[in-house]
Amino acid sequence: MAALLRAAVAGTGIGDEYVRALARVPDVEVVAVCARSAESADRLADRHGVAARYTSFEAMLEREAPALVVVATPNRLHAPMTLAALDAGAHVVCEKPLGLTLAEAREMALRANELGRTSFVPFTWRFLPAAMRAKELLDGGFVGTPYHVFARYFVRGFGDPHGPMRWQFDAAEAGSGALGNIASHAIHLADWWLGGFRRLRASLATHVGERARPDGGARAVVSVDDTCSLLAELDGGASLALTASLVAFGPRVSVEIGVLGSDGAIVLDDEWGTAAAATGRLRGARAGETGWSELPLPAGDETADAAAPFRGCFSRMAHEVVAAVREGRPAAPSFEDGVRVQAVLDAALRSAAESSWVELEAVEERR
Repeated sequence: MAALLRAAVAGTGIGDEYVRALARVPDVEVVAVCARSAESADRLADRHGVAARYTSFEAMLEREAPALVVVATPNRLHAPMTLAALDAGAHVVCEKPLGLTLAEAREMALRANELGRTSFVPFTWRFLPAAMRAKELLDGGFVGTPYHVFARYFVRGFGDPHGPMRWQFDAAEAGSGALGNIASHAIHLADWWLGGFRRLRASLATHVGERARPDGGARAVVSVDDTCSLLAELDGGASLALTASLVAFGPRVSVEIGVLGSDGAIVLDDEWGTAAAATGRLRGARAGETGWSELPLPAGDETADAAAPFRGCFSRMAHEVVAAVREGRPAAPSFEDGVRVQAVLDAALRSAAESSWVELEAVEERR
């Protein structure tokens, strides 16, 4: 029997899924949650039977001494909370994007490595069965030499493209909008599947410029992009075209990512609300064939359901990071992977501001 691993979660939005997923891992106990308000902390803790709840992150670290901390807070808090948790002796899961800037992300990765802590960035789509199978097939040469990657990531803006103001639409809190919030997932998949980004050209747009305040006050100005487009060249020579939007009518989430090469093609697609939402679908075509074929996937996770299609992904992420902590090995994806994505985000922001192609800076070797 493994020693009990004490975990704590900061953030009560997506933090709910982390509490739920960690509670399903054997010999793990979520001992505390932390939120901006006592009411939010109490709601999350009561829902999952967590004993301790805090509004002070520092007090939680000092009094609970958790071995594992999840930082699922607004992006501006990622770096200070992560560094504090690392210094307090914890291994850390930090939501993407890792920081507001590449400098922040690099500092977080360096500190984790210096202190010998396990780090993990939850790029959720990496744990979708269709994405995992695509990685196996690409590594096995299914498409031959990759020529082109296309990605479409459309989201119906937290349920309503014209919905109320949230911290995700505030540059001071989020850093960027559709770029960091959702395009980062597709960027990581491309990097994981095929290798790093060499250079890119980005276009950012804000189509819904004002949003109602939840408290009924004057309408708030949106200060980030709600739509982004990237053209890029990957290190291996393939070209990439990506479009992501937070103001797309249609399914709550609708994603399609394809890789076309010298000998074949693979396309992953996923739409929430469909029977395959928890696993995604994978289609393939090879030289000599006349159309697409459905490709079989590994078995899904029993925790996935229609109300929360990615619950299985959260379960697999929780098991990966806990196993990494117990085995004393790096988790995947780690903060180094988060740095690689952050480099692309920073380059995209610069490209959009300068209306020019941007060469990416060299970052740490990926594992």
